[in-house]
Amino acid sequence: NNEQVCIIMAIDSYDNVIIKIGGNGPVKTEYVSKVLDGMIEENSILVTDSKTAYQKFAKKNKLKLIAIPSKKRITKDGYHLGELNSLMSELELYIQRFRGLSTRHLQEYLDLFKFKKILKYTIEYMEQAEKTLTFSVTQNSNLINKKIHKIKIPIDILNIFGNDFK
Repeated sequence: NNEQVCIIMAIDSYDNVIIKIGGNGPVKTEYVSKVLDGMIEENSILVTDSKTAYQKFAKKNKLKLIAIPSKKRITKDGYHLGELNSLMSELELYIQRFRGLSTRHLQEYLDLFKFKKILKYTIEYMEQAEKTLTFSVTQNSNLINKKIHKIKIPIDILNIFGNDFK
């Protein structure tokens, strides 16, 4: 129904992850296009479930589509959605911790989830605080002096994120 939010998720063979809001309601071709246009090279293989939105997107972008039929988990050629399904389950658990959240800020939650996943799998635990600070400083963000003038320096990044890195 239109009270649900369509989140478009994609993972490539190099573990690059895209997690973006597509729109309200079930997945539509326009949502997939809004998020993935220009992100996938022509003639690439797109592995999806069997929703028609992906079929139209693949045809428009000249992609080879492998649609996993409903009630099937794997194709004869070994294509599957296991990694993506796992990521979706992790995202569901992550969002449930907040016991409801505003769709107004949903993309920020998705960005933080993605950032934590990247951080967890690419950086040694002892370097995470430093890398987090370096990454966040280099991003396009608006920091207003009123917001940060009371924060004691140095900032303890591990306390900001809580136990998520442990």
